[in-house]
Amino acid sequence: MGKSAPLTLAFVGLGDIADAMIWPVRLNRRIQVTACMDIVPERAEGFAGKNGIKMWYTDYKTMLSAGGFSAVYLAVPHFLHADMILQALEAGYHVFVEKPVTLTVEEAQRVEAEAGRTGLKVAVNYQYRYNAGAARMMQKIHGGSIGKPLSAVVQVPWSRDESYFSKAPWHGRKAQAGGGTLL
Repeated sequence: MGKSAPLTLAFVGLGDIADAMIWPVRLNRRIQVTACMDIVPERAEGFAGKNGIKMWYTDYKTMLSAGGFSAVYLAVPHFLHADMILQALEAGYHVFVEKPVTLTVEEAQRVEAEAGRTGLKVAVNYQYRYNAGAARMMQKIHGGSIGKPLSAVVQVPWSRDESYFSKAPWHGRKAQAGGGTLL
């Protein structure tokens, strides 16, 4: 079994989530971030500089046309997901997107159809499934030590303060955020 080439990845949307996601990506030697894009030039150039990324862009379509990567990671406002996923698939790239995949079922069905047509993959980042507590719970469920669960209640013991919404106003707009990650 031979050594496979690293996954080449372009980061799109370079805010707080991208800053949080770049460090585990950089720890994985099988992933190479070769491009990044943000509509704010200073953010794109700064992110590229501090992370050793050679190519940075302020226009998504230009980045897709330029290439140099095999997949895109989308950390953009939710209302942009569907169109940006479809553009990436049409351009021949796999997609890793923050939750929710889209705002509506119809948009998700379009994404699914395009992924099927192109044979490309679309993955959604649900990082909390790897949380130590969630992993222990799943081990107990799959191991049968707690019996067969009939229902479950999950409580997330944190909240968002005003700065979360003032820093990125789309977070508080249903038409743009879609109602949260339960979608």
